[in-house]
Amino acid sequence: MEHTFLLKPGAWRAQGHFITPDGAVAQAEGRTVITHEPGAWRLQGVMRVLLDEPLEISNDYEVQPMEPGALAAKWVSRNPDLGDLQGNFAIAGDAIISIYRSADGVHEGSETLLLLADGSYLSRGALFSQGQLASTWAFILRRED
Repeated sequence: MEHTFLLKPGAWRAQGHFITPDGAVAQAEGRTVITHEPGAWRLQGVMRVLLDEPLEISNDYEVQPMEPGALAAKWVSRNPDLGDLQGNFAIAGDAIISIYRSADGVHEGSETLLLLADGSYLSRGALFSQGQLASTWAFILRRED
């Protein structure tokens, strides 16, 4: 099965859990729209953590398009809470791995998207702030179209 997340334009829904460093689990949901433009791929995403006071996390990525047969791409993102992020995507078999760091070096993390037989993805990630765990998440992503 071929990867479709990132590599093909489309919209994706995410449902799962956001986990705090002390292990508290909150339901979360999100949506990401991927577009391919000449010279750049864009990912615009929003995640809502369903707490008593809902938390909304947004990202706006610009990805250097992968050449046919390439297995990696660089990206930059603007995150209102974390600032400017720089990262890399790498395709490793049935997984897409992303590693990133904020421009000021305060935040860093990773996310792995594992392709399932039905074309959906399991997403698992972690964010560190000043070397300390800030959050983890566990989602399933399903293509809308």
